[in-house]
Amino acid sequence: MRELILAAVRACPLDLRRPAHERLVGVLLDELAALPVAPLRLPLPADPRARRIADALLADPADRSTVDQLARRVGTSRRTLERLFRDETRLSVGRWRERMRLVAALRLLAAGEPVTSVAHAVGYATPSGFGVMFARELGVSPARYFCATSRRGPARPRGGCNALGPRVAPVCGHHDLDVRRPPGTVRPGGFP
Repeated sequence: MRELILAAVRACPLDLRRPAHERLVGVLLDELAALPVAPLRLPLPADPRARRIADALLADPADRSTVDQLARRVGTSRRTLERLFRDETRLSVGRWRERMRLVAALRLLAAGEPVTSVAHAVGYATPSGFGVMFARELGVSPARYFCATSRRGPARPRGGCNALGPRVAPVCGHHDLDVRRPPGTVRPGGFP
């Protein structure tokens, strides 16, 4: 895989009208699609104060409390709460909350809930705001993510998607999901 990527970088700019470049990109995309599924992890803090906040946010993903308000709930400062989350989860409180909302949204979408309902259920004021976050994190819109060209998984969004299944499968651990980008989608920066 490393050598394929290096070959693609050396050949830049790639011109898909050239047969050699087209084959290189094709093999690279095939190899990327065959990579193992990487879990989208939501680490939970161990400190009792941070864990109380994490549990409260998990119970109500739509909670719009500021970090200062959350810190006051557990009798600590914003700075301490941020430090606890960074030390124990490697994420800021805001970033952890966004990831938690994404995990919750994926579960709801996989269950067939409409995007608008999911956006509101996880704390977004508008479906477009939710869609921007979703696309930034996973490289595609919610509809495209679940309507990829794969027939994996039993669940489908309401209304079908040409009988194509979701791209999410739960794995061990309450807050882990296997998330794979649909084939042919490209992340910002140019890599699938």
